[in-house]
Amino acid sequence: MDVKLKLLNEDTIYEHLFERYSFLQKHAESLKQDLGIVSRSDASLELNFEPPDKKTCHRAETFSFELSQSLSALNSSQDNSNSTTGYVVWTTTPFFLQWLLYSEAGRIFTIGGSIDCEDEPSSSTCEIPAMFSSSSIEIEDQQFHQVIELGCGVCGILGIALGNYVDKYVYTDQKALLNRLKNNIAHNIDELRLRNVTSTTLGFDSRRKTPLQIQIDVLSLDWETFNANPTKIDSLLKPNRTANVSIVSMDVVYNEYLIEPYLKTLSSLLEYYERMGHVPNALLGIQLRDQDVVERFLECAIIDYHLKVYVIMDPVIEVTRFGLYYIKLQ
Repeated sequence: MDVKLKLLNEDTIYEHLFERYSFLQKHAESLKQDLGIVSRSDASLELNFEPPDKKTCHRAETFSFELSQSLSALNSSQDNSNSTTGYVVWTTTPFFLQWLLYSEAGRIFTIGGSIDCEDEPSSSTCEIPAMFSSSSIEIEDQQFHQVIELGCGVCGILGIALGNYVDKYVYTDQKALLNRLKNNIAHNIDELRLRNVTSTTLGFDSRRKTPLQIQIDVLSLDWETFNANPTKIDSLLKPNRTANVSIVSMDVVYNEYLIEPYLKTLSSLLEYYERMGHVPNALLGIQLRDQDVVERFLECAIIDYHLKVYVIMDPVIEVTRFGLYYIKLQ
């Protein structure tokens, strides 16, 4: 397996970004130079996911989504206090989902295990906790697996696809986006086929012929005002028992003014879950647009918030305009 991690520090940030952006410049003619919206012309989208080779891929499930987005809200200066990017579907999310579900590199993050790591001071490997639960009902007291999506937007595809493999999934974003998000979830819930669905916020449950369960919910969460105090944190964010907690964020690093509140929320959640005895980690996907914004994010995460930030180094990722990062506490 070619995938490995590289631990960044305040010196190697710049080497990493120089290499990535040099590649983007060298291959500018073959890489799309747009901002990364899946479609700027369609209010309804169809997205399909399947293994590139069904005979050899470790995962056979396929997914097909029909999504509604709001191009008018994207261009509005009045909706959601000028935060309108979540009203449309961005390419980072489908890229990440395809990579996570079907690539050999993504597989280690779903099942857990050791991965080679560069620049780790105490070891040449890093242990990755499993994001997905075992599908076997024979394992008693197996670890609980929860995923929280920060800045989910209206798309909803991650929670439905990943919901087939985890015990609890919580979408979070600002309040104005949530009605369209709920509509997209309801419209595509049949793609969550491998588990019975329960929810306190979606207004419906979904029964399957399986003993496996998932709780899937939607929560309004504003990074500017979020408080991870154990007495104030929303009950929806709390795992049902000791858990591996994966925090996923796709394309939330695009504006320097969002960096500080996002990192405050992320680090607070990681600290909360570790303090409560859970095993937390984060996966972040970025479309590589403005180098200064990405640089500022990495500086702030590593220097100001003292987070361990690893670049996921995979040949599949390196020939794209995306960057995937694995983040945990020191």
